[in-house]
Amino acid sequence: MLVCAVFFINACTRHSPPPKIDNAGNKSIAVMPFIKGRKPGNISQILSCPYEGFCYEDGELQTNANRIMTEMLQGKLMAKLEERVVPLNKVKRVYARLEYPKATPLEIAEKLGTNIGVDYVMVGNIWRYRERIGSSLGVDKPASVAFALYLVNVETGKAVWHASFNETQQSLSENLLKAPSFFKCGAKWLIARELARCGMDEALKEFPLR
Repeated sequence: MLVCAVFFINACTRHSPPPKIDNAGNKSIAVMPFIKGRKPGNISQILSCPYEGFCYEDGELQTNANRIMTEMLQGKLMAKLEERVVPLNKVKRVYARLEYPKATPLEIAEKLGTNIGVDYVMVGNIWRYRERIGSSLGVDKPASVAFALYLVNVETGKAVWHASFNETQQSLSENLLKAPSFFKCGAKWLIARELARCGMDEALKEFPLR
């Protein structure tokens, strides 16, 4: 028990107020490939920033982090919404024809949704995905993950929901206030994928589509 009580996650998850969304008619959704980086400043401005304006610090973002996060989100939404989620291979084929530097994620999400024929598009961006240095029992440097999710209504071209997650794991002794999250996520030093998965579960708690 003493060993298990050494570790903790310093949680910082934000959600937008739950929107009123008409779930009648089994609304369809596509997951757009995650964007690497973000525009410095207000997180709400990310959708309106051209792709060429996104940046991240060297060493903070693993090369394949966007692929990992995209596949993780796809899997979690498929578990919730089943066949209403468009297959990722189809989305990637359409997305590859639409992405260009001066476009904004919102513009691409609208075009993607229109081309595929879905009601909503999930947009995600990841700006930190730093791997743990050490083992599950002790680390020299803990895992750290930061990302945001946006649900875009294709018809209106507006984001109707968003959530963000920004965490660096800490020892339980450094912060006792978040003990429930620590035990829920495994009571150990996590690798980045485990921390990201825990964060995505937290971010999707108030996801409006049912």
